[in-house]
Amino acid sequence: MERQNKYGRRFKQGFKLSDDFRTLTIDKCLEYGGNSDNQTIPRGTFSKVSEELKVTDFFVRKMWKQFCIDKEVKCKPHKGLQPKLSNPDKEYILAKKMEKPTISLSELREKLLHNSVVPNNNVSRMTICRVIKKDLNMTFKKVSRPKAERFTAANLRYTQAFIDHIQTLDANKILFMDESGYVVTVANRTRGHSEVGTRCVEVERYHPNPNVTLNLIVGLNGRMYHNFVDGTSDTNTYLQFMGEASHANTENGISVIAPGDTIIVDNSPLHRNRAEVTLANFFAPMGVTLIFMPVYSPDLSAAEPVFMKSKIVLKQERFQTIIKENLKFAVSLSLGEVTTSDTREFFNGTGMFNV
Repeated sequence: MERQNKYGRRFKQGFKLSDDFRTLTIDKCLEYGGNSDNQTIPRGTFSKVSEELKVTDFFVRKMWKQFCIDKEVKCKPHKGLQPKLSNPDKEYILAKKMEKPTISLSELREKLLHNSVVPNNNVSRMTICRVIKKDLNMTFKKVSRPKAERFTAANLRYTQAFIDHIQTLDANKILFMDESGYVVTVANRTRGHSEVGTRCVEVERYHPNPNVTLNLIVGLNGRMYHNFVDGTSDTNTYLQFMGEASHANTENGISVIAPGDTIIVDNSPLHRNRAEVTLANFFAPMGVTLIFMPVYSPDLSAAEPVFMKSKIVLKQERFQTIIKENLKFAVSLSLGEVTTSDTREFFNGTGMFNV
């Protein structure tokens, strides 16, 4: 983009003046009595030359000083900024980001300085940010936090056996039961860096406690039943919910839990022990089977996407007043936004079905 200086001369910002113009500037200075040998020039010469050539006084002074020292005024190639971080520095940053994607720029800078990877303090957070983005090809995204227990050898074997068994069953006879809570905001960082096109994953063990728990059963063709528990759910409220669901019908008059169904639940302690034995005896006459998912594997549950969609719906403006007046009613309305088409997609999303 062209601009105009105070003398009316038009120029392109960021483009250097030609060598011929620079030579002309020096010729004018010499013409007005300048002497490059002793670096003297008559008073007022810079102003005269700047007005005549329509350039700034600063430019004329700069050209004269360069000519007196180097005896030439050609454009010097721009050397550019020297990289402040070497390849070992970048490898160190990559290792730390792979170990903990949510590590902050300030924490990285402190570690670089503390471990003497960087010899001086002339490294800013912006420099580290550029390395992460351009050199390491990482982007900032939401963090997924699978639990460490998911990757034990025993659980990996059980996961494969679980998937193999579920794929032999009729998807129309499968129900997913799960709970979801509304939690107090925690200080966990929700975003971190990972390579472009890959998920950002950080293994952790922390799990927040819900204030209000939503119990939910969902089937392939929209069979759905839910209730609420104030605070954290326990074995008694879980058993009560399953008992209610076994006698409930959907809006279409279909039994929520029908003979021959398979109910999949997670490995929460409240689903095990006494509850496991009680429900096994309760469902046996109905021919209903209870199967436990691998530990910490929400991606294998079709109920999790239902929770996700309902919470996205609740963020809409039309729900804000209802949420303030009656949170449970608002959640129930949001569940009504989940269609039969949605539940089929959620089943397929587990990777165990093709319906």
